[in-house]
Amino acid sequence: MRKMTTEELRKVEGGSITFNATYLNAIYKISSLLFEIGKELGSSIRRFATGSTCPVK
Repeated sequence: MRKMTTEELRKVEGGSITFNATYLNAIYKISSLLFEIGKELGSSIRRFATGSTCPVK
C-alpha cells in the first residue's frame, strides 16, 4: 500500500450519512425518553397545583 500525498488527502471526501436501524433506534429511544419526562413533569405540576399529593408514611 502506498502513502497518499497531502494533495490527495485533501481531495478525499467522506461517505454520506445513511439512516440505518441503529440511528432509527436511537432516535426512537430519545423521543420516548423525552415523552416520558414530559409526562412525569406534567403530572407533577398538576398534582402540585391541585394539592392532591399522596401523604408520605
